[in-house]
Amino acid sequence: MPKRPLTPHDRFIKAMMSNKAFAMDFCKEMLPEQIRSIIDMESITFPKTSFINKELREFFSDVIFRFRRKTSSDQHLHVTLIIEHKEKPYSMVYIQLLRYLAEGYAALLKQKKHLEPIIPILLYQGSEEWKVRPITELIDQLPEGLRRYIPQFEILFLDIARLEDKTIENITNVFVRSALYIQKYRTSLPDKMEQVLQIFKKIETLSERNLMGHIFVYFAHNVHFSTQIIDKIMTSLPTSTQKEFKSIYDHFTELGIQKGREEGLQEGIQKGIRKGFQQNKIATILRGYKSGVSIDLIAELVDMNVEEVKRIIASHIKK
Repeated sequence: MPKRPLTPHDRFIKAMMSNKAFAMDFCKEMLPEQIRSIIDMESITFPKTSFINKELREFFSDVIFRFRRKTSSDQHLHVTLIIEHKEKPYSMVYIQLLRYLAEGYAALLKQKKHLEPIIPILLYQGSEEWKVRPITELIDQLPEGLRRYIPQFEILFLDIARLEDKTIENITNVFVRSALYIQKYRTSLPDKMEQVLQIFKKIETLSERNLMGHIFVYFAHNVHFSTQIIDKIMTSLPTSTQKEFKSIYDHFTELGIQKGREEGLQEGIQKGIRKGFQQNKIATILRGYKSGVSIDLIAELVDMNVEEVKRIIASHIKK
């Protein structure tokens, strides 16, 4: 399996899903009734011990939810959900998830816990239609007599790009609704600017400033507008939102990314990244940290993992 480092899309999914209120409302809105009827939504937890080893962390974003079963009086009975995210179809995704499930059940045994159902969820936001094929369809000319010996399980497949707008609009949680909408239309945001502005105006009134920051960062990673258009967008936003939105775009400009986008040159982006990019990243990390920006949001902004950001802060900030 090819190594796949976390992309801005992976980081966005992981950041949003790590928020308890967001994760709980996402599950309420997106899980099928047959799962919702079994789990106690309010009992959601995020296991501290990862189900995946270091090698598998190259492939999985490692988002795990755990719920108590609400139909059981035994508090030790749980259901675990794992989430994998894809931007492009990958024919061998069943093999990836099979390995993940095996690691998950092995981890439960190692922790001397009762075995519990582990349900794989596949989030997909690519523009290409994707029919996920089970392992039995991946094996050429599989004899019927051997089919019963091949691992078979279902994946909960959520195709964000093909969610109907009406479905998204009916979602109660503003952050869940906003996150899904921006992901769905990430490749055509210029045509959806009025809707995006309405999203920003709605989330501006909410108290979860960190979630709003993640939405702004994800938006910034995906837009391809000139500085003039960005300025026009900012003037349409409430004052407090303008400041946060502008701060994020200022960071992108300093990192040499926005300039390359305005020129429309991939080479310009790469040169901007190489030339003093690491120094600019460090400066952005330290400035954000001193300003009180959360470490996970800083990591998403500079496209680094949280552990790397913590190391940089620890090595530059005197205690």
